[in-house]
Order: sequence, then C-alpha cells, then structure tokens
Amino acid sequence: MKTYAALFIISALLCYAGTALLLWVCRKFKWFDLPDYQRKIHTEPIPRLGGVAIFLTFNIGLGLLLLRTNFVTEFFRLHLHDVRYIMIPGAFIFLAGLYDDLRGLSARVKFFLQIVAALFLYSFGFRISEISNPFGSPIEFGYMALPFTVLWVVGITNAFNLIDGMDGLAAGIAMFVSLSVFAVSVLQEHTLISIFSVLIAGSTLGFLRFNFNPARVFMGDSGSYFLGFVLSAITIQGSQKSATMVSIAVPILILGIPIIETLVTITRRFLDGKPLFSPDQEHMHHKLLKLVRTQRFAVLILYGVTAFFGLSSFLVVISSDTFVATLSLGAGIVAVWGLRKLGYVELEELWDYGSRALRFQRRIITNQIFIRKAANRLDNAYSFERMVSILAETFASLNFDCAEIVITKSHGHADDYFRWSWYQNNLEYMHSQCNGAGHQWKIVIPIGEESIAFGYLTLSRSLDKDGLPFQISSIVNMFAGKLTDKILLFSRKDYDERFEMAALIPAESLTLYKSK
Repeated sequence: MKTYAALFIISALLCYAGTALLLWVCRKFKWFDLPDYQRKIHTEPIPRLGGVAIFLTFNIGLGLLLLRTNFVTEFFRLHLHDVRYIMIPGAFIFLAGLYDDLRGLSARVKFFLQIVAALFLYSFGFRISEISNPFGSPIEFGYMALPFTVLWVVGITNAFNLIDGMDGLAAGIAMFVSLSVFAVSVLQEHTLISIFSVLIAGSTLGFLRFNFNPARVFMGDSGSYFLGFVLSAITIQGSQKSATMVSIAVPILILGIPIIETLVTITRRFLDGKPLFSPDQEHMHHKLLKLVRTQRFAVLILYGVTAFFGLSSFLVVISSDTFVATLSLGAGIVAVWGLRKLGYVELEELWDYGSRALRFQRRIITNQIFIRKAANRLDNAYSFERMVSILAETFASLNFDCAEIVITKSHGHADDYFRWSWYQNNLEYMHSQCNGAGHQWKIVIPIGEESIAFGYLTLSRSLDKDGLPFQISSIVNMFAGKLTDKILLFSRKDYDERFEMAALIPAESLTLYKSK
C-alpha cells in the first residue's frame, strides 16, 4: 500500500506542477477554448490543453515504477506487455483528442479514430468475451465479443467527453471512478489495475486544483478521451478476471454517471430527430445547474452520486449474487427517479408512451383471454340460440358495431339458408352504418369446410374508434372452424323451433331472417 500511496501523492504533485506550467504555455500561445453559447457555459476564453498534463503525469508515474524494487514494481515489470497494450492505443486516442483541441475534427472522424483505438485494444486481447449469469454458466458472446468490446470502449470514451461540460465535472468524476476501481482491484488483487487507477486518481486530483469552479484550465478532448479510454480498458481487464456477476455489475456501477449520460443523450437526440453528435445544453449537468443555480453545488451533487455508485460497486464485490442483483435494481430505480426529476421532455414522453403501450398491451392480453374463453364456450354451445348469444356477447365486449352471419349455399341435409344480424346499440342507425352509409371497415371471415365456403361472418367497426385492443387473427383462427362445425351440426336439426328465438342480449339489437 505504501507504493500505491506514493504513486498517488507523486502523481498529484506532478500534475499540479505540470498544469501550472501548461497554463502559462496556453496563455502564451493563446490556446483557448472559446465560448459558443450552444454547449459550453463558460463566458470567457479558457486554456483547454489540461489533458496534456494528465497524460504526461500518467506516463511519468509508470516510468517511476521502474526505479524501485518491491512486489508492486516487480509485478509491473513482468506485465509490461499489458501496459504497452493499453498505452499504445491510449496514446493514439490522446493524440487524436489533442489534434481536435488544436485544429478541430469532425464528429465522424473522431468516432472513426475511437473505433480504431478500440480495435487495437481488442487485438491485444482486451475483450468482453462473456458475461456472468447468476442462474447458471456464463453467457459467451463468441463472434459478438468484437462489437460488444468496441461499443464499450467507444461508449465510455465518449461518455467522459459528454460530461466534460462543467468546471471540474469530468476530472472529479474520473477521480471518484478511479478511486472506486482502485478499491475493488486491491480487494480482488488486480495489481496492474490498481496501478493504473491510482495514477489516474492522483493525476485528476492535481488537475482539479486548476479545473474546479471557477476553472482556469480545461482538460479538452485530449484529456477526456484519454481518461475515458484508459478507464474503459482497465474495467475490461478487471471483468475478465471475475467469474461471478461482479464482472458485469461492478464496471457498470462504477461508471454509472458517464453511462447514464451517454444513454440519455443518445435517446433524447434520437427522439428529437437530431444528429447524435450535435452540441446542446441539455446534458444532465445542464439540467441540474438549472435546478440548483450554482456550478459548484451541481458538481458536488454529481460527485456524491458517483461516490454512491462507487461504494455500491465495492459492496457488490464482497456480497452474494442475490445482493448484487438487488443492489443493481435499486441503483437503476434511483437513476430513473433522478432522471425524471431533471425534467427531460423526451424521456417524459417516452415514459408516457411506454405507460400507454403497457396499458394497451394489458388490454390486448385481457381481450385475447376473453376471445379464447368465448371460443371454448362456443365449442360447448348446445343450441343455435346459445351459439348466437355467445357471439353477440363477444362482439359487444370487443366493441364491434355490427356482425352478420350469412349462409349462402345448401349444406348438410337442409335446403334453407339464413342470415343472422347483430347491431350494437341503436338498431336503425347501426343498420345504416353497417350497410355502407358511414365510415367503417369490415372483415369477412369465410365459413366452410375443405376449402369450400358455404357462408361468411362479417364484422364491422367504425373508423372513428380507437385501434383494436386484440389480434383480429384470433377471431379468424378460433371462430371460423368452430362456427363451421356448429352450423353444420345445427343445420341437421329441425329449423322450426330454432327460429322461434327468445330475446338475446342486447335484445333490441338482434334480428334473424329465414328464407327458402
């Protein structure tokens, strides 16, 4: 632990001194981040190359490990290949961000370069090849490991860039995240991850002296990309060494704020019909700033949430899978509650749409069950009167306007044909509606056997009514065959009494015609 403590203190002091020097250089060469009043909330030009100090401090800290000999440094020497595998694409993504800070890059080019860096990392063996399953064997991704790994690395890299919109926010969250990673990695004896995370924690702490509100320097894309990339890489390596549900729960909890910010940004921009990389002032920190009024208070709240997620990740490591699932569910509920409090119009509309869809789906399931039960009752109908009574009740409950059964050809042992009509509510009005006088749609279901139809069932419904809260195919599939069987059965019986019908429900809406 003494080595880790020394690395933390030295990296903090080095980054503090390096940021002070860089601040002077940026002012001399006028490398400023200018306000644009779209995404950025600062009103004065501020130096934006603080990421250089973080990157150099991180690498100097790694070099210092070669000057001493103990368990940590010996482990470091034995795993220099893993260090190179992270730092080579890490340096690439840092240089891409630095060029963007100085000259500017389009969103597509930046996205492409991030994918290239992620592919480098994947080729070096850092990959998400499986996730744990608390109910059985791990779920292996196979060939899907590549897109999952790229998605994770690019997503986290961009996440830290998205939250770098308020003084001290990205650096502070990176510090709390890296401290959480350090605590978990020490507990799980992941020495290399402990080294990387403690260096990030120390570097960001030294940088925060100049970056906390009111900020005198920004880290820029070079800093946010580098921090996001390294943290995504070490969480992948840590998850590869875990065989329990911890492997997926810990990195998601630790990186909770960046992940939530990314998902919310993608969702709301998609729903708004805007480009995914378009700048705006609708991020979580912007929303929170409108609620609490001061940058410092808003940043401290997000620090607290990040610390809470970090503590949760630590508890996950020392707990059972059941507790992991419970804690993850609780964290998800807290996150949803917090997002609703921020007042995202897009998410509120999505929430309302989901609620309406859920209620509609519940109505569909309820009606499908009703149709299935009605079909069973129809199958057990003992008379023609009972059959049409069941049909009338079913069509009324499903809010049809009218229904009609017409037998057009001789069938069985009878020469008669008949027409049974049912109208919802007003008989005269609905009769005109169902005969084409109004705006309605119709479905005609053939009644017959062996591909020969001797009649049909017609159902009509007004176009002004809401969408069908059931699957129309259920009526076709469940009723057509049963109607055929019942009509063939009843046609072999005496017609006289069958057409002397008692009043049905609703009595005034039933008519029956017989002819030869």
